[in-house]
Amino acid sequence: MNLTTKNLTNINKVATEVHRKYVAGTHVGEVFSKEKCGKKYSKEDVENMICLYIYGVYATRMMSVYDGDSGELCRIYRRYVFRNLNISFQKSKKKIRGKMVFEYDKEKVIEHFNNISKELQSLSNGVLLEERLVMVTKILKSEMYWGACCMNVKERIKQDIANLTVTEEIEMLRVSLKDYMVKLNNYLYEQGGMTFDYYGGCFHHHGYFDFDKNYLFTLDCDGRLVTVRVYGSPYFDVEFKFYAKTGNLTHWSHSVKSLQAKDKIKHLVGLIDKQVKDLQWIHLSWSMLKWLVVNEISNLNSRS
Repeated sequence: MNLTTKNLTNINKVATEVHRKYVAGTHVGEVFSKEKCGKKYSKEDVENMICLYIYGVYATRMMSVYDGDSGELCRIYRRYVFRNLNISFQKSKKKIRGKMVFEYDKEKVIEHFNNISKELQSLSNGVLLEERLVMVTKILKSEMYWGACCMNVKERIKQDIANLTVTEEIEMLRVSLKDYMVKLNNYLYEQGGMTFDYYGGCFHHHGYFDFDKNYLFTLDCDGRLVTVRVYGSPYFDVEFKFYAKTGNLTHWSHSVKSLQAKDKIKHLVGLIDKQVKDLQWIHLSWSMLKWLVVNEISNLNSRS
């Protein structure tokens, strides 16, 4: 029996958007979270082959352990077969620009490698190749057919919600930014008697918050509290309130505009932490210099 599809009538914009994002292009075979591997290989075998490949092992070396020619083993770890198998360390499976992209979780891959047998581990030099955490293959004809899959839709929705929830990352940013602002405020006060609310404007005009061209910081010092706004467009925006006297930084509000917001916030935290380390080194060097000067003066006085 031949099945044909027709264009659906657009009766509701929300329903159409949900269909486009979560249903259209979904393969009906993805209803099953586990695919049979046949008699020759178990699911564990397939996972081990993929893991070993990520650790730099090719089919020619795997042949010493697994029964099969190099072409057969290569097709397995390059995901030409067993594509619907629920791999324990697989992060995602997406259709991107006409390709099927499999992405693996680095931490879970490392954990899997540490738990496989010593015999399998000996095939590798123990170095994970990060570029192999993503496998790009052609889309099969069967994967081009439309199909409805409620379970798959739920999984995608859960994943999107998880990606859009950045509470933990915002807290990381708050802690890191607070540390930077307190140290910067203290250092500037020591050097020039200035603080964030000094007469003449805010410090963002002097480039102290130009961490990266992708992140715009604005500081409003007009009120009793310093309002710090971070524009990470098109990924996220966040607002904090800083009280210079206590050194307290409070999260005020934020908005998430992209599924990449988590990674971008973490990237910004890394940039700020680097500046904090630089400030610590400068402060330590300045304190050491003052100690040396005072000590030298004391020695000269004692000699005289």
